[in-house]
Amino acid sequence: MLGSTLLAKLLPDGVRGRWDHRRGHHQTFYPWGGPMNGQTARLELCRQILTQIGVSHIVETGTYRGTTTEWLAQFGRPVVTFEADERYARFSRLRLQKYPNVRLVHTNSVDGLRALLQEEHVRSGVVFYYLDAHWEDYLPLADELRIIADQTPHAIVLIDDFAVAGDPEYQFDDYGQRGALNLDYLTSHGFGDLLCFFPTTPARAETGVARGYVVATADHAIAASLQQLPHLRKHPAGSSTRSRA
Repeated sequence: MLGSTLLAKLLPDGVRGRWDHRRGHHQTFYPWGGPMNGQTARLELCRQILTQIGVSHIVETGTYRGTTTEWLAQFGRPVVTFEADERYARFSRLRLQKYPNVRLVHTNSVDGLRALLQEEHVRSGVVFYYLDAHWEDYLPLADELRIIADQTPHAIVLIDDFAVAGDPEYQFDDYGQRGALNLDYLTSHGFGDLLCFFPTTPARAETGVARGYVVATADHAIAASLQQLPHLRKHPAGSSTRSRA
């Protein structure tokens, strides 16, 4: 077994992705305990967004193992997902091949979004973005948000690994000098006018890995619909109020 593991590490990333898929280990397919970190309240919130607010397209940045992608695919909307790592892209392509509504693109999220949003039928709809491409030393979030703001006025954005205002028990990413993922980050990069919503479910009551998130939009009509969802609470002043949560 040890020899097989060492051999796998010597293989090209694309071959390793196929190897991962062929072995079929549960931990490989569900590394965080299920879609969206195994957070059942977050899953229910996203179900409500996808079924009640007229979402026409779903865009995910950071496919990783395709666990969340597979869950999103089951709503029947067109799903586009971007993965920069060849190993994970190959694995997820095999995993998701049974879903004709999923388009997986092996590229970084910024280039992927620029190319995708040249398509008018995507730009003009209500697009649900699930942003999770930030990883280790890679932080494309500000560039992702800028492209989204410029190209899709009817966007709903969920940012994973984000500090939840008022609930410090939720975990979030902190990239040191480049900034922590919190309201200050949004304000400092020019997104202070976004209307922001946080989970009503406290971290201690959430299942799985209690990673924080924020749901944001610049569309006031969409914001009014989000405000009606029981799993969300609107931040009083969008992202313009400075808070280190």
